Amino acid sequence: MQHRASHRAALTLLELVILLVVLSTVAALVIPDMRPGVVEQLRSAGRVVAAELDYARNLAVTFNSDYRVTFATSLNQVVIQHVGSDTTLNVLPPSPNRSASDPPDQQILRLGALPGIREPVSILGVTAGPVGGAEQLVDHVDFGPWGETSRSVPTTLWLSAGAGDAAHHLPLTIDPVTGVVRLGDPQGERPDEW
Repeated sequence: MQHRASHRAALTLLELVILLVVLSTVAALVIPDMRPGVVEQLRSAGRVVAAELDYARNLAVTFNSDYRVTFATSLNQVVIQHVGSDTTLNVLPPSPNRSASDPPDQQILRLGALPGIREPVSILGVTAGPVGGAEQLVDHVDFGPWGETSRSVPTTLWLSAGAGDAAHHLPLTIDPVTGVVRLGDPQGERPDEW
């Protein structure tokens, strides 16, 4: 007589419970580390602001006019509006980034309401320069019909996120000739201007 060895093809209930406990423990340890930190959140917000600046520049080139981006630090907002001589362009064209509550002549990016950004990001300040060897504090940048800015020196917007030792600051520099925005590297030290 032949005896066939029987192979166990399933897990017992106890083995299944132990497996679930181990997997749950591993997941509890790994998942919090998968959330983006302050630096990643700051970079994400920086990319959104850079896209908004690029949109204003594109409006200026497309409509052959001047568009202003105002940085309202106290309200934590970036506001686009037409400032050229052709008043028919004062009402901004439809955009997927415009809120229904925005006035028709403005597009407002509210940094405190960015989707997917948990860490509060704020506008630290804006500088132009160096002018005469020093940075000059400014509150806006104007884009002209060629995509250029109205200044002959770079304009730098500083975003900030985090508090204490976890605070980081991100520079967004706008080239005066091309109007192109370059995101810098996040810095742990607060810029000298503030």
